[in-house]
Amino acid sequence: AAAEYSPVYNKGELFFTRATGGGKVSKATGLAQTDLYKVKVNGARPDLSTLEMLDDLINDPLVNEGSITFSPDGSIMVFAKGNRG
Repeated sequence: AAAEYSPVYNKGELFFTRATGGGKVSKATGLAQTDLYKVKVNGARPDLSTLEMLDDLINDPLVNEGSITFSPDGSIMVFAKGNRG
């Protein structure tokens, strides 16, 4: 099972952090690696057919990413990124 946390809404999409249960393991922490995902929402309902991991420009396959936030106008995304520890 995957742990999902730190959701934030921006322009019709819900962005969040997901730690996969059976996937990649972080070299730095020894725990499941975290990546950033998004899904389109209609009101409070996510459209799971649109669930996708953000691209490699954001998600480095070798480090953890998490805790997204956006600027007030929604044009700038800020998030935490680990190192290759």
